[in-house]
Amino acid sequence: MGDDVDKVIDEVVHVWLPKQRQLAHPATDLVLEVRRRCALAGLQLPSRTTIGRRWAKHRESDALKRAALPDALKAPGSLVAKYPLEIVQVDHTQADVLLVSEYDRRVIGRPWLTLALDVATRCVRSFYVSMDRPGAATVGLLLTRAALCKAPWLAKIEVDADWPMRGIPQVLHLDNAAEFKSRALRSGCREYGIDLMYRPVGRPHFGGHIERLNRTLMERVRGLPGATGSSPKGRKARQSEKTAALTLREFEQWLAIEVARRYHHAAHHGLLGATPADMWRMQARSADS
Repeated sequence: MGDDVDKVIDEVVHVWLPKQRQLAHPATDLVLEVRRRCALAGLQLPSRTTIGRRWAKHRESDALKRAALPDALKAPGSLVAKYPLEIVQVDHTQADVLLVSEYDRRVIGRPWLTLALDVATRCVRSFYVSMDRPGAATVGLLLTRAALCKAPWLAKIEVDADWPMRGIPQVLHLDNAAEFKSRALRSGCREYGIDLMYRPVGRPHFGGHIERLNRTLMERVRGLPGATGSSPKGRKARQSEKTAALTLREFEQWLAIEVARRYHHAAHHGLLGATPADMWRMQARSADS
């Protein structure tokens, strides 16, 4: 491969790609754009592997630059974590979709979703979904799943996916809900050496990472049968009860696939185009060396 092809790849990776905000499949679109430009210039078309290797190198370089930024240059009023498990945010949201009973297929309501997000890498450490309003027990189950290997759980719900993120966090970052201040949670975290940190009242930016994750997932939920939309007016217009079809187990399966296969491997704006999976592998290697 000649220098001219190298220049085309560099131009697309460093200049064209960062300007694209709505790419459904960044890797495929990148390859197509490089090959289009090479064809117009009469150059040899590079392989997908060659282009992908160059892109991966670019993402890793940018992610390292991001991690090395002084705290003063990062977004004000936000959490800063430099390595995996340093800070994990936990939050609840009621999913914008109606589920049905697995026994009679009648609508049973909207499920509650509890998420744990690793701030440094933006990886989803774990999630827990239930029809019951979250409580202290929910947080305990979530943290257990976050700390342990997820292969047995994925096998149980019949999901074929790689989800290597595991371990005990140093700090849990929480809002001021009652279940996050329960005696059971404080006692359990103290036993495992986990510090609890709460969002300052009136400082919403301190929960921005996980709130953005919630929004991302709810945007993807809109394509599911029974999706309600995020506004009460929109929910009434959708008549979601008529299209609801997923059971709690099926929703859990969909969510596990969505996170492990899609979200973890999609370019993340907050990571300067790197993926959460890239950041986890890269920073985990750095911690081991």
